[in-house]
Amino acid sequence: MFAALPKAGEPYDKYYGSDDSRTGNGAGEGRGFGSGRWYDFYGANLQRTYGGDALDQPRWVTHTLDRLQAWGFNTVGNWSDPDL
Repeated sequence: MFAALPKAGEPYDKYYGSDDSRTGNGAGEGRGFGSGRWYDFYGANLQRTYGGDALDQPRWVTHTLDRLQAWGFNTVGNWSDPDL
């Protein structure tokens, strides 16, 4: 299913991550979640589309506002990113 994901040393391999957020309490013991590895498709696709640093805040703000206005939104809500 994920055979096309980049291998170590290939472009976009920096978008892999891992974490262990298991708490160690009895209720979470033996469960198959809370730790693992992931791939940040969003970050990789931003870099594929725009090149360079995927997390370019000014570009993200401009693109997000343009997209929301095109969809007919006229507000972004009280708890949105302050830059919006």
